[in-house]
Amino acid sequence: MQLRSQIEAAIADAPGIVTPEAVARACSSLGLSATSFCDLFAKEVAQAYLDGSISWSDGDAAMNALSGYFFVHLPKDVPFPDYAFGAFLAFDAGEALEEPDNERTTKQQLVALQE
Repeated sequence: MQLRSQIEAAIADAPGIVTPEAVARACSSLGLSATSFCDLFAKEVAQAYLDGSISWSDGDAAMNALSGYFFVHLPKDVPFPDYAFGAFLAFDAGEALEEPDNERTTKQQLVALQE
């Protein structure tokens, strides 16, 4: 996982958000744009959740933290991270449901994003 430390920090800092400073550091270190960072972060969260490396609640926490960045701090002239938004919506859809429906719904939506 390229962004494992950022994902783990987002989970540990929940309900905080991924800060603009953290995104800037990661983008500089990895040579990514903010949009690419968001989409790669979300892809890694989705893959980790789908392969069982992280729990549904950790995936949800990570995506809520990332959405706090892209909804509030992403510069207006930067393309919106479509994959990250879709992954956020997949976990968000599960928040309204009881177990195991929350996981089933999230998994279905994440798999559909990858197609």
